[in-house]
Amino acid sequence: MNISYNWLQKWVKTPLSAQQIADELSVKGLEVEHLQNWQKYNADFDNLVVAQVEKVWKHPNADKLNITLVNNGSDILQVVCGAPNVAPGQKVVLAQVGCTITLSSGESFEIKKSKIRGEESNGMLCAEDEIGLGKSHEGIMVLPNDALIGTVLSSIYNNASDQVMEIGLTANRGDAASHLGTARDIAAILDLPIVPMPPPFACNNTSKVSVSIAHSNLCSTYNLVELEVAITDSPAWLQNNLKAIGIEPKNNVVDITNYIMHDMGQPMHAFDANKIGKAIRVDSAQAGTLFSTLDKRELKLSETDLVICDENGPIALAGVMGGLHSSVNNSTVRIYLECAHFNAATVRKTAKNHAINSDSSYRFERGVDPQLHSFALSAAIDLLIQLAQAKVVGMSQAYGEAIEPVKINLPVSYIEQIAGCTLPQGKAEKILTSLGFKMQATNEGYIVDVPSWRLDCKTPIDLAEEVLRIYGFDNIPMPIHLKMSMPVFTGLPRKKRVQKILDYLKAQGFFEIKTNSLVNELDYAAQPGIIAISNPLSAEMGVMRNNMLPNMLHTMAYNQNRSNEYNHYFELGKIYFKDSKGTIQEKEQLILAAMGNRTLIAWETKPLDVDYYYIKNHALRCLETFGINNAELYLQIGVSSASQMEKWGLKKEVYYAILNVENMLNEPSKNAEISAVPKFPVMVRDLSIVVNSDSTFETWSKCWLGASILLVNTGVFDIYEGKPLADNQKSIAISFEFMHPDRTLHADEVDTVMQSIILALEKAGAIIRK
Repeated sequence: MNISYNWLQKWVKTPLSAQQIADELSVKGLEVEHLQNWQKYNADFDNLVVAQVEKVWKHPNADKLNITLVNNGSDILQVVCGAPNVAPGQKVVLAQVGCTITLSSGESFEIKKSKIRGEESNGMLCAEDEIGLGKSHEGIMVLPNDALIGTVLSSIYNNASDQVMEIGLTANRGDAASHLGTARDIAAILDLPIVPMPPPFACNNTSKVSVSIAHSNLCSTYNLVELEVAITDSPAWLQNNLKAIGIEPKNNVVDITNYIMHDMGQPMHAFDANKIGKAIRVDSAQAGTLFSTLDKRELKLSETDLVICDENGPIALAGVMGGLHSSVNNSTVRIYLECAHFNAATVRKTAKNHAINSDSSYRFERGVDPQLHSFALSAAIDLLIQLAQAKVVGMSQAYGEAIEPVKINLPVSYIEQIAGCTLPQGKAEKILTSLGFKMQATNEGYIVDVPSWRLDCKTPIDLAEEVLRIYGFDNIPMPIHLKMSMPVFTGLPRKKRVQKILDYLKAQGFFEIKTNSLVNELDYAAQPGIIAISNPLSAEMGVMRNNMLPNMLHTMAYNQNRSNEYNHYFELGKIYFKDSKGTIQEKEQLILAAMGNRTLIAWETKPLDVDYYYIKNHALRCLETFGINNAELYLQIGVSSASQMEKWGLKKEVYYAILNVENMLNEPSKNAEISAVPKFPVMVRDLSIVVNSDSTFETWSKCWLGASILLVNTGVFDIYEGKPLADNQKSIAISFEFMHPDRTLHADEVDTVMQSIILALEKAGAIIRK
């Protein structure tokens, strides 16, 4: 939210500089994130002078350039110019050597003495957009004939300036979303008076248009004033105020509504009265109704949207944005000025549903003073009379449920108990009074009437916060002794077990990522048990993830599109789902995935792509850190499908493994067993078997499980398919390692075990290659 320093002076006269005001606000609850200078004209006026073109001729080396001689009042200078409208006798704007030009794009450059296509140039003749005096770039800017040669532009054009504070407004401080609201804090901080509000506007229901509220709990007050107006440009002071805070002026009527909103905090809207009907209703939209907004977006409304309707349908989204059809333009002669108070939650829901973030919704979402409308309407009509020759034709008003004022019982000693120190006599009462709270003394303390604009104050602790932030937390002395409770952390063993896996993956070249648990519904639409967010921040964050894979595939695609060939990632996080009974559950899950090169590219090795066995190996190693052997209970290994690759634009397959960490942590921890290095040699036997191509290795490994305690290790070292084998056959070469822990083995012992293994393989259908 932007606040103008000059504008603030309207409400509170302060001798402090903008920087001092920013510092005070930042430590008292309204953090000023940035303070910047603003100028109406973004130009180096002191180095821009009025010059007269004395002579013009064609550039000898460029068809589209001219050479000019210009008189700047003290010298005749040669300047190369590309403008088609340059002519002798013109009064023009000359940017002299040393002048800085800032274009509308924000790009800046310094004018230097130079040669252009071989001809000397001592400055630049400027177009309107090059010096911020307009938007035209069709030719150089020609000044009136009475402009004095040599005059600097700063003496001709009044370059208004200001300093603008960007305040990071928290959600609870809707009262400060205006210059008036910010001025209230400044007045309280500096103990200064604030300018009184204008008198309230009295509505007498004299308009021929009727106003009604269908849902009284969603709109407490709705005012509609009919005025005859003359649409023109706003005066310079109004345009400058709006431009300083980043709003582009449109016309006097629209500018006045924007001005009142940023001045007092009351959003308003002007309808072209000739474009809407005679019966205005605040009501819920009919589902599926189409509505065109002021910014030319086509929306499909739902029943949760609160709208302003006439006889033909919606003309505005209540508190969010007006409609395109009823907008004010240069031909408007009669308007309906809307000033209302809408329910904050309803406005917030409509704005979020349609991804609209307007200045109006920004304020209604945080809470607008329900009593402000009559004062804001009075100020707006006064301005319309002054600046738009407005004439009030009639007015209508409707009421919904009244918002009751808040009263808080505040014990005398409560604030000092919270502060932990004694405040000066009467300080708390003085601060609250300066902020607009009304204090009524009782035997036990005070009954505090909360001002209508402080919707965030409901309990005594809120009042204590107000007193202490204005008083200054830095004024509260530090106690000599501090008391604190040390938390007891019971999850260290669990954390250590998980950390072993993470450390292993990092050591193997995997990078840890963290992605959002709020995900796009389109990525999970076909999956059961999805938990939807009732009030999502956006369509991309509409549901809770029940699977870690989509986010991982998105990360892979993101890095692939940035030419990253080495993509090895893992993520430890929570998944959320509904069980068969509809109960919401959450579990911890670990996903590791790889795509592209197995190792970083280096000169000494050829690059190899990751595959199924690469990711399986690392997943099994992770299980081993938990001492778990039953991989099928805790591990899911897969590869990205064709549809997934198309959806995310993946060029290579992604191999992934998902570990159910939640269940793994329920397994008892197993200590590592350490044994001595074997003293006796290993004896190795190799065996080649021919099996069906579709058979799994697990089928054949059962043939030697438990064959002998002498068999300590096995491994596949070759797989062959092709002639002379049949098309449906493959050959697997297996290495068997034997060892006795206490002595050297004899060959006949190993041969006996190998023979039993061969018989078991043959019985299972394998052919022994000899």
